[in-house]
Amino acid sequence: MKPLRRGTAPAVFPMTLLELGSIDFGYNGESVVLKDIDLEICNPQLISIIGPNGAGKTTLIHCINRILAPTRGTVLLDGEDVASFKAKDLAKKIGYIPYTSSDSFPLSVVDTVLMGRNPHRKWNTMHEDMVVVERTLEMMDIKDLAMRPFNELSAGQRQRVMLARGLAQEPEVLLLDEPTSNLDIRHQMDVIRLLKKQSNERGLVVIMISHDINIAAKYSDNIIMMHDGTIYAVGTPKDVITEENMRKVYGVEVDILEQDDRPHVVIRDRDFSMDDARTLEGSYVVSEQRRRSGNGVPAGDRLLQADTPQGAAGVRADGPDRDVRGVLADGERTRHRVLRDLLLHHQPHPRHRVRVP
Repeated sequence: MKPLRRGTAPAVFPMTLLELGSIDFGYNGESVVLKDIDLEICNPQLISIIGPNGAGKTTLIHCINRILAPTRGTVLLDGEDVASFKAKDLAKKIGYIPYTSSDSFPLSVVDTVLMGRNPHRKWNTMHEDMVVVERTLEMMDIKDLAMRPFNELSAGQRQRVMLARGLAQEPEVLLLDEPTSNLDIRHQMDVIRLLKKQSNERGLVVIMISHDINIAAKYSDNIIMMHDGTIYAVGTPKDVITEENMRKVYGVEVDILEQDDRPHVVIRDRDFSMDDARTLEGSYVVSEQRRRSGNGVPAGDRLLQADTPQGAAGVRADGPDRDVRGVLADGERTRHRVLRDLLLHHQPHPRHRVRVP
């Protein structure tokens, strides 16, 4: 088993032990999604599961909370097989916040969060439950939305309400599938800090799937990196997020910077490194030729151009007005935008002129 422990776990909390033993999962016995997953998680901590699309991240947490039954192996919580729990008892132990909510009925926000109390509710506990709900709404900064219909909220507001419902459930283990996916940058930071605080103060084991590697690296106690249905690497952010692991698992070249003793990933283009960006001669300008000629390129989609013989990312630019977008396939436009962001983030040599309206 790969153990995940945090040495600074507060001693006042009872230790929650989650064990995954030789877990396999496949659909219809043919499509294998998870292969031989062995993992041991104990002590309150924040764990991020990272990996490319299709690596098996969501399937893994679905096996933990019994949405899916492993085709082989066992999931033990404090020594008991989760398959043996009654649904209500398991909900007291494990909470789950999905990637998106399918709730479309006009239930108010306060009633939606109150649903998280269902595993604990008895005929005489309404007052205590409402105290928990009110505290959670305030903690998530959504008290002003309490009487709003859930189905009228924005995607980001819905995400925060679902997080509130999961926290109001007060489980021992909280599973989250991309909890910051619909949030702006400020609310992303607020939510992750809150989860970290809940882990420390309430003894909560938080396991979240994240595609934001830098947020995972900044706040996680441990990271599970998955690839092709297996655990490729596990450990502290510094141990897991390395240039070699990023290259092998994600197929990208990165620079790993260190910030507050934690890794920070800067993506490099395969054919265009940061050294290239610093030394590339020529003047980078934003061409408006296409927009002005009325050929359908929207003003908001103007990209950097190079009036050098060899343009950015190895794309040949034969003249000062050659639009890089014109020679990139649709699938590569995002790649070029990343390159543009790199150039803007790492200020070019004074001779280089970058202008993005």
